[in-house]
Amino acid sequence: LNNLSWLENIAMKKKISLDKVKASLTVFLDDLELKDDLDREEKDIKQHFVNLLNIELKKEYVVKKKVVHNAQNF
Repeated sequence: LNNLSWLENIAMKKKISLDKVKASLTVFLDDLELKDDLDREEKDIKQHFVNLLNIELKKEYVVKKKVVHNAQNF
């Protein structure tokens, strides 16, 4: 999971910083550890991480869009 090329690929394709990808992955893996769920296949963990990241990015986009929209209405 700490494969740098995989992390860089995510950052590039999602148009976010590598640091943001690493931070999100750390939080995700910490949650899996707390749930005692780290014994999954690596492919499964990667899929779940990318899905979670997509959800987070979509939420951020919606929030930014609302902020811009609200700012334009002033």
